[in-house]
Amino acid sequence: MKSAQRVTIQRGLRTTMADGVELSCDLYRPDSRTAMPTLLRCTPCDRGEDAGGAALHIGRLTELGYNVVVQAVCGRNGSDGRFTPFLCEATNGVETIRWITEQPWSDGSVDMFSRAYDGLAQWHAAGSTEIELPTLAPDVTATDLYRSWGYPGDAFQLGFLLRWALCDLLVTKGIGVAELLGDIERVYHEPSTAFQLSDPVTTYVRAWIEHPLLDQYWQAQIPTSFDSGTLIITIRIPTPELVLPKTPNRSRRSTRYYTNTTTCPDLSSRYCRKGQAMNILGINGWPGASHDAAACLLIDGTIAACTEEERFIRRKHAYGVSPHNAVASCLHQAGLRFEDIDVIAHGWDMPELLARRNVTWPGTDAEVIEFLFPSKFFPRTRDPRLVFINHHLAHAASAYYLSGHGRTSILVLDGQGENESTTLATGIDGKIKPVRSVSPSWSLGYFYDAVCQYSGLGAATAGKLMGLAPHGRVREEGIAGFRHTGNGYELDIIPEELISVGRTDEEQDTVTRWLEHLAQVLPDPPNTGTTPHYDPLRSRLRTRPPRDPFEYRDLAATAQNVLERCVIAMAKDLLSSTGERFLTLAGGVGFNATLNGKLARLPEVEDLFVQPLAGDQGVALGAAVHVAVETGETVAPMTGTIAWGPSYSPDDIRTVLDRSGVAYTQSDDITADTAQLLERGAVVGWYQGRSEVGPRALGQRSMLALPQPESNRDRINVTIKDRELWRPFAPSLHEEAAQELLGLTEPLPYMIVTTPVPEEYVASLAAVIHVDGTTRPQTVSRQMNPLYHDLLTEVQRRTGIPVVLNTSFNGRDEPIVGSPSDALATFYGCPMDALAIGPFLIRKGMAS
Repeated sequence: MKSAQRVTIQRGLRTTMADGVELSCDLYRPDSRTAMPTLLRCTPCDRGEDAGGAALHIGRLTELGYNVVVQAVCGRNGSDGRFTPFLCEATNGVETIRWITEQPWSDGSVDMFSRAYDGLAQWHAAGSTEIELPTLAPDVTATDLYRSWGYPGDAFQLGFLLRWALCDLLVTKGIGVAELLGDIERVYHEPSTAFQLSDPVTTYVRAWIEHPLLDQYWQAQIPTSFDSGTLIITIRIPTPELVLPKTPNRSRRSTRYYTNTTTCPDLSSRYCRKGQAMNILGINGWPGASHDAAACLLIDGTIAACTEEERFIRRKHAYGVSPHNAVASCLHQAGLRFEDIDVIAHGWDMPELLARRNVTWPGTDAEVIEFLFPSKFFPRTRDPRLVFINHHLAHAASAYYLSGHGRTSILVLDGQGENESTTLATGIDGKIKPVRSVSPSWSLGYFYDAVCQYSGLGAATAGKLMGLAPHGRVREEGIAGFRHTGNGYELDIIPEELISVGRTDEEQDTVTRWLEHLAQVLPDPPNTGTTPHYDPLRSRLRTRPPRDPFEYRDLAATAQNVLERCVIAMAKDLLSSTGERFLTLAGGVGFNATLNGKLARLPEVEDLFVQPLAGDQGVALGAAVHVAVETGETVAPMTGTIAWGPSYSPDDIRTVLDRSGVAYTQSDDITADTAQLLERGAVVGWYQGRSEVGPRALGQRSMLALPQPESNRDRINVTIKDRELWRPFAPSLHEEAAQELLGLTEPLPYMIVTTPVPEEYVASLAAVIHVDGTTRPQTVSRQMNPLYHDLLTEVQRRTGIPVVLNTSFNGRDEPIVGSPSDALATFYGCPMDALAIGPFLIRKGMAS
């Protein structure tokens, strides 16, 4: 194995192409020139991203002493603005640079790749003994090159697959290879952004190329710092030692999966043993087709750790990824290895979901586990058992088994599961029994999201629409298309049996039909276009809709009213038909706190439990809980906390602060010092203990201020969090003061249900009361969060009431902070006044 080589990067080379496209180029130079050629990556500046376009800074390379030869140039490709391929070579007598660019992938790329895969499998079956990718001769033209990649053909199908498969691993994974399978004839750089890690095609390739059988062939590793790009390699492969997977079979289903069953099959299996202690890893997340990736670890029926992938990768909702970091964090917190896991429970029945929509299934259990959790990241001597749980069953399990009630009615509401968008069920004596369901095309979640998009708030902004609704007036005519019935609703505008073949859900087709319908029946046009504007303070373009979404407040109010009427009708019918008095709720619609407040106040509801991880992050918890119950584990109900994420010791935090060079002090009493800052009007970041899981900050990763004056709300909204002025905030308060301040007779520890504020406390809570006179409280008990409770006690000593304004510790469009470094970055990136991080205080501005 050769030693790793450092790479020097020369930044900022710029020029302008003949067609007016300005390029910015970075030159990568390995310290050892015998290791790899110098590589050139160029970016068209007017695109703002790495592109598969024109790639050459001719003038600057000439100044550096290179003799540049352009062997084929085609420049910009006519009306669509794309670039066609060309091949270039530059040499200075010591080293040579070769590179090539091509058009971004088209919509037909996935199909081309599938044909290439089939071609490779046929080639392998024929018993060939050697693979040689086509070598580009100096007289190759751009047209020939494009045709070789864009059109089917036996030789090029083979090259197409291996080139992209190997190059994805080599570059996007940061691995350079000096020798691969004995003979590399040529290596050169090919800039491209068409092949991103989140693309389904990429993950499809990785499932093959990261197979353990290939590990023995890597002869050298040269870490690089490429952001994107591809290497083309000419190789020869000895076929007898290389075993390739079979061509995917869309109809293949494993009999070892269990989904909607009432008992776990094969209870004698060492991975599914009734009555014995188990380590169960619940997960959500599927490469290319999921959101809110998360992991939850149950040990002997107890939640040992639970966290979301977004906190680590810093991309809100963590779309289309496996929860690699979340799983690693859970294992680290519990001191376990991947091979210590008995069962992996996925919160979707992926075989059923993909098969029904004619989408390819990756393969056997072992191949799927490797696809989700490559052994290069999770080394192991054996695989856990893999089970897939029906999505709404996982939601229902998370609500029922953690509610503390032996008998409940269960309502699951979200965008959709495999084949339903709403499920009504009962939980009796530890068993969940479905009553009825609503199809995906009639999804209330998709309806609500369509209204979000129509009003200009954007997709996945249901919380914003809920906050906007109280500012508007419900239109008596409502939204045409709904027929409200005694047990729910029916729709006229979308076929109930709609199935989107080739996709993993019906979201796009359903939302599109809603947008078309709303444009026909509403007086205001859709606010769906975007207008870019340059933000000089952030030095980047930002987009906004043509009109202020606040102008659509009546639409928001009407949509909220429709949602409430539909759900309340279903809830009443379910409670009446089952005779139950307890109602449990899960699914993404369960985050609608206004709806939850009205459900809680129904005379038919004796107690409401809304599972606080109501979205898809919650099915990681639900899947694990379901398997635990089915295999004989006893699962304790929730007790008022969801602080199950990673924590950092004072020494860990001190190390980060010292390395960052920030000025800080160590507090003798962090609660008293923080309360003093709040009393002076400061907005303080509060970073303590284990992080919460889910979208609500509950006193672990929070921004805090006093609940009055009302101007605190406006300052945090506009100045600190850079969000809409009309967005509401919520309070944290002593559990023992909740009855006096808000008239509550039961704890509300999860900030997920609204309640009216008594008139006598409106002035004292002005910054946390919404325009409709309600608030969304978090009651804090000393038992569950003693440090936060002590802080509220200190606040009460100074202000007279144990209440603070509590909002999540994050900036605009970013997840809640994860690590101490994330906390520092957000703190210094927005005008907060102080940060209480562990026992340390950092002050700035007025707080100093």
